[in-house]
Amino acid sequence: MKKIILFAGICFGMGFFNNLSAQKLYNTAIGLRAGLPFGLTVKHYVGGNDNALEGIAHANDDGFGVTGLFEHHEALGDIEGLAVYYGVGAGFFLTDGKYKTFNLGIDGIIGVEYKFIEIPISVGLDFKPYANIIPEWRLNNSTMQGALSVRYAF
Repeated sequence: MKKIILFAGICFGMGFFNNLSAQKLYNTAIGLRAGLPFGLTVKHYVGGNDNALEGIAHANDDGFGVTGLFEHHEALGDIEGLAVYYGVGAGFFLTDGKYKTFNLGIDGIIGVEYKFIEIPISVGLDFKPYANIIPEWRLNNSTMQGALSVRYAF
């Protein structure tokens, strides 16, 4: 996992993606996120062709959480509909058990997304690390998440 983060950092640092033109894949898309966290995802483009907001609502046996991300999208190669994205955001998680707690953290995301040209479906694969800030600082292997998202675009 550290090698992936290092490779992405080197690519961004060297400006690998800076020469690629941005493309707007759709206006808004909603769907399922299969992985960690598992839940619903909504992505909406804002401020031009290359920026989007993504919201993720997720629940498990321990409680419920929401994550909000600001993402920058850039075309990846000459394949129409294919983009790489990266961004930052924040999220919270409310545990529902014997000891109810509120967790607040910061999130990062890097991924690749393909919007099918002929049908209103997009598929994305991402890596989403996060760090808890409240009630205590925590960054460990359990905070390294990733998922496959399938969305209906309109």
